[in-house]
Amino acid sequence: MRRLLPLVLLALAPLAFGGAWPDLSQPPAEPTTDGAYDVAVVIGIEDYASLPDIPGADENASDWYTWFTKGRGLRPGRVELLRNNQATDGGISDAVDKALRYLQETVDAGQTPGTFWFVFVGHGSPSPDSAIKDALLVGYDASATANGLLQRSVRRDALLARIEAGPQRQTVAVLDACFNGKSSGGETLAPGLQLALSTRETRQTPKGAAVFTASRGNQVAGPLPGLGRPAMSYLMLGALRGWGDRNRDGAITASEALDYSLDAMRTVVKTRPQEPELWGESGGATLSRAGERGPDLTTFVLSSGGTSVGGGAVSVQEQQLQEMMRQAEEAARQQQAAEQAAKRAADELRRMQDERLASLESDTKAGATRLWAQSKALREIGGEQACTA
Repeated sequence: MRRLLPLVLLALAPLAFGGAWPDLSQPPAEPTTDGAYDVAVVIGIEDYASLPDIPGADENASDWYTWFTKGRGLRPGRVELLRNNQATDGGISDAVDKALRYLQETVDAGQTPGTFWFVFVGHGSPSPDSAIKDALLVGYDASATANGLLQRSVRRDALLARIEAGPQRQTVAVLDACFNGKSSGGETLAPGLQLALSTRETRQTPKGAAVFTASRGNQVAGPLPGLGRPAMSYLMLGALRGWGDRNRDGAITASEALDYSLDAMRTVVKTRPQEPELWGESGGATLSRAGERGPDLTTFVLSSGGTSVGGGAVSVQEQQLQEMMRQAEEAARQQQAAEQAAKRAADELRRMQDERLASLESDTKAGATRLWAQSKALREIGGEQACTA
């Protein structure tokens, strides 16, 4: 798929905001070793094979990987990073199994295992099969059909239950996806989905895990204005680096991380409602210890010229951004349609050529058979009579 939107968004970032979002690809100034006995599975699917792309998902996943290894102290081997075509349903399942084995090895060595982190930045969907009361984490190669989504995705609640059964001290899942079967642009991923089925109706409440999701019900999980990357996973990572430490005690709890992400989203996202949620009963659990200060959201609001979430006026710059995004999406759709038409034409041409070749071969064999039969009759006459026959 073509990556037009990231270029558009990055080009217009200075117009949308007067400041700049921090670069999370750089490790924290004060790294810790809190995660020495943690494990993590990080998944970012930006370039889906058949579904709409998610600009910035790859970068967000890479930033999480950097934080785990250089900010929290996990050894690289204890972090499974899957991006794009690595993140099939089988690849995701295998990565979780591998992480669980690492935890068991920690127990066998007499150590106390830490946290199992699961981060997914990609598409989500309700199950198209009403008999399956579970939502889906959509794999890289899922096709844009109801059955394609079901066959090439991972069942969300079943996977979380499998993770929770491990020997870890706690489980933290960050799911930057909406589970109503829509893309970040609001398009339906495939016909036949149960779009009326809300996230709350399909989920199983985790027992001991802290599970963060990108949005409520039928809301869309979209990009962060001025950055063009999935908003929730970027803000959640910032919160864990210290931005979310509301009481400045050096410890960021699950509730504090949620509150920061929710407040930031309500402050800067003006074109859609998007409210992250925390499932489970682990709001008071400490997820990280850090002291990094976050960006000045007040400056962003004042420089953007907009109003509160769901409010009235939208700045001229934001209107320009929306129009360029619309044009880029339309160009991408036209490009994809042209590529599909070219492929169909090539397939049809190849079919016609194969049929013509088969017909020529058949005619040649038939002619050869007739000539052979005629020559046989001449040979049976024999001698000079064969020449004058």
